[in-house]
Amino acid sequence: MSTFPTQARVVIVGGGIMGCSTAYHLAKLGWKDVVLLEQGRLSGGTTWHAAGLVGQLRSYQNLTRLIRYSTELYSKLEAETGLATGWKQCGSLSVARTEERMVLLRRSAAMANAQGVDCEALTPKQAGEKYPIMRTDDLVGAVWLPGDGKANPADITQALARGARNGGVRIFEKTRVTSVDTKDGCVTGVQTTEGPITAEIVVNCAGQWARQLGRSVGVTVPLYSCEHMYIVTEKMEGVPRDLPVMRDPDGYIYFKEEVGGLLMGGFEPEAKPWNKDIIPDDFEFGMLPDDWDQFQILMDNALIRVPALEKTGVKTFMNGPESFTPDLNYILGEAPQLKGFFVGACPASPRSICGRSTSAASPPLTATTSGCASASRRRSACITRCRGRSASSNRRARCAARRCPTASRPEGRGSVTRWAGSGPTGSPGSARRPTCSTAGAAAPGSMRSHQSIAPRART
Repeated sequence: MSTFPTQARVVIVGGGIMGCSTAYHLAKLGWKDVVLLEQGRLSGGTTWHAAGLVGQLRSYQNLTRLIRYSTELYSKLEAETGLATGWKQCGSLSVARTEERMVLLRRSAAMANAQGVDCEALTPKQAGEKYPIMRTDDLVGAVWLPGDGKANPADITQALARGARNGGVRIFEKTRVTSVDTKDGCVTGVQTTEGPITAEIVVNCAGQWARQLGRSVGVTVPLYSCEHMYIVTEKMEGVPRDLPVMRDPDGYIYFKEEVGGLLMGGFEPEAKPWNKDIIPDDFEFGMLPDDWDQFQILMDNALIRVPALEKTGVKTFMNGPESFTPDLNYILGEAPQLKGFFVGACPASPRSICGRSTSAASPPLTATTSGCASASRRRSACITRCRGRSASSNRRARCAARRCPTASRPEGRGSVTRWAGSGPTGSPGSARRPTCSTAGAAAPGSMRSHQSIAPRART
């Protein structure tokens, strides 16, 4: 193990997918004397439990470029580092229940095609051929992106960390940053549980702790945690390993294949904040209590879209905190309040699921289909059947995560750079997934350019 340093050019705070990607890309750019500090273990916090969707269909040009870079990075990272990332190019469908949604999807598809991203508009029948277990009689259409896929955010984090180490980055786990040192409006270093480190630059990639760390030095990081839930079903007939990812933004939901079953989650229109102004330092691989009532709108819509769920058991109900920004975009760049203090904060955004957050154009649940009432009854039966299983499954997942983070449950986002252009070209901007995702890792290049930012593969 490396001797703990007393000085470094750059100190990265946080060993999730954001921090590890920042370290990886700094090494790729030839930066030396870089140190990454993680208070627990790599991928702890939110990265490890993100859902792992990687979708290229975005509402902005830079977002599409971000995710396109991510797919290229994830596809070659295993060969470079020798560690699996879980990346699988299975394609994805985004479906529309309304004409308004289909107009939005067509616009995004045209923008994607203009940038060389393969994207095709489909009829409901064509969409059903690609996703046979999906109900299509209430759909207006869909778009198909064959280059989309899924990945495991925890595995990507480990691969990025190995790539960073190979480039000379020193990574220390179980090392908490207790404070950031400043003088005359500039960063001078950090205090840690292992001793002080002087540094020219500190990069705040602390995930859901980023707000607390920023606040300690007078930097505002508008990031707040909400509860994010998904389920993993038992094996289902008609679910092959290469089943595409499917997004239903009008129903607020997404699906991906998971060990022969489905992982289904979403972003409900009324989010549930995690009421923790101060997040515990040791909330490393922790989870939150099941909340089937909060999950109801997602479950109802899932039963509408995939009726076979009615007769399928649920292995795991996952509820973990995910951090969000007010506008669902990244916070990237040098903080205007403190020279040398950079922030890389990545929200878990509905944009990453739908290509855009759900809006007033989305129909209310009662208007989506005449089958809603029966779906609600089916949901009640399904929840009654599954509640007992999820508690034990969650305990098993928690134990597995604590034994081996890289074997934990799987995991891009907005692209409005808030502090853009405040640092010189080549300064470390920020760090996904990720994952979803979950998933976003960002390259430490110019804050004026997003070409080399790899969003986290997470939902």
